[in-house]
Amino acid sequence: MLSLLFSKTGGDDPQQELCDKLLNLLSMFASCSRSDKIEKEFIYHIRNALTRIKGIMIPMNIKSFGRVLSMITEGISIPFSGEPLAGLQVMGVLETRALDFENLVICSVNEGVFPKKSPSNSFIPYNLRAGFGLPVKEHEDALYTYLFYSLISRAKNVTLIYDTRTDGLKSGEPSRFILQLKYLYDMVHKESVVNYRIDPHNHKGIVVGKDAAIMERMTSLFLGDVGKALSASALNNYIDCPLKFYFSQVEGLEAAEDVEEGVEANEFGSIFHFAMEQLYKPFLGKMVTAKDIGTILSMKEQMESFVDMGFAKYKNMDRPVGYALLVKKMIVKYMEITLGHDKSIAPFVYLESEKSVKGSVTLQNGVVVPLKGFIDRLDKTSALRIVDYKTGSGDLKYNGMESLFDGTKTNRNKVVFQMFMYALLLGESQEMIAEPYFIRELAKGKSCSEFIAGEKLDEYTGRLKVLLQEVFNKEVPFSPTSNTRICEWCDFNTICY
Repeated sequence: MLSLLFSKTGGDDPQQELCDKLLNLLSMFASCSRSDKIEKEFIYHIRNALTRIKGIMIPMNIKSFGRVLSMITEGISIPFSGEPLAGLQVMGVLETRALDFENLVICSVNEGVFPKKSPSNSFIPYNLRAGFGLPVKEHEDALYTYLFYSLISRAKNVTLIYDTRTDGLKSGEPSRFILQLKYLYDMVHKESVVNYRIDPHNHKGIVVGKDAAIMERMTSLFLGDVGKALSASALNNYIDCPLKFYFSQVEGLEAAEDVEEGVEANEFGSIFHFAMEQLYKPFLGKMVTAKDIGTILSMKEQMESFVDMGFAKYKNMDRPVGYALLVKKMIVKYMEITLGHDKSIAPFVYLESEKSVKGSVTLQNGVVVPLKGFIDRLDKTSALRIVDYKTGSGDLKYNGMESLFDGTKTNRNKVVFQMFMYALLLGESQEMIAEPYFIRELAKGKSCSEFIAGEKLDEYTGRLKVLLQEVFNKEVPFSPTSNTRICEWCDFNTICY
């Protein structure tokens, strides 16, 4: 069988040879003792189709022949056969005419399946068919409607099953018949969703111990003179799941990038940050008044040009068109919301934008851990203000400093953790205000800020040292999180079990 399957097809008539080879293979499968009745039934019908193709052979290349063969075999259906007076009867809709049932189960009651959504195979256009009284799609729908209601009219128990999955071209939409029974005829019914979870994981998770090789790697990565400093996002990853930190920071694994025609969330944020930086660049180190911001708001063309520059930089797109044009208008709207909030708190001194800050923390054992951050904007009102642009929603609520370091909490406030690290890296002795700009909240007239005084910052620094001590403790392995809700959107959830 294998020698026949992998033999080359050549000669003057490759179509004839291919047909003969397929027929011989089907004969071998049919003679196999392990083939059951249903498989043999399929083999029988496919063999008949091949025989018909062989009898009306039209010259064509192998690729076209394969397509023709695929089209013919895909349309083959195998009827179920059984004893009409015994056992479970599986029937098609047309076979149920003039029959009554006590217990009725109808499968695949999805829109597009029942009633069937099939294009007309006729060469006669729809208008001509309708005009001369020939059957059209509406006739087929009416026929299936009549059969359906006749079928359920005398049944005592009716069960309608439909598939809610939306894979591929499947819409997961229930048939119009189900909706008619529910809303038009107000039938008494009971709905239930049956699902099952296929999960091959044992949920124990892998645990990576910090052996000598890993500790040496971590030392060279994070503690050496040329090592990379740890950021707030990296430490947030460790708090959420130490194993995720190991994959992303120690091993340097990254999620596969999908090529998208649209604008991703991170690209949206990058373009917005870039446009805001360009907008305020003339005011670096200067006082910004409400009048100045009013002037900026009146220069909408300039705002749009900065957004275009952002698209050119991050999307390699000279001029946004289509969906990107809608995104551009959204970014301009976000800029107007941000400027409107700035106008309400003006005057302020615009100090810096996109500021890179670096620092370090010394642990109890004398190890110095470098840290880094990237602050979107620094300005000064009554105190030094740390501004971080957030194009989504959020707040600054948290239940004590310990909650910022508790990875078991699903709603742990990562933004507050990040803002405290920025304040630590700035190293200012004066009081600071952390004010992330949640743009969607600003649009509702809501803003939030957190005063970061010395006492709070000292407590944060102490807990941060304990966290870093754990990160570089060879006795504490990289283990998966116990909060499995974090795993739902993790890039590594397919390899950690």
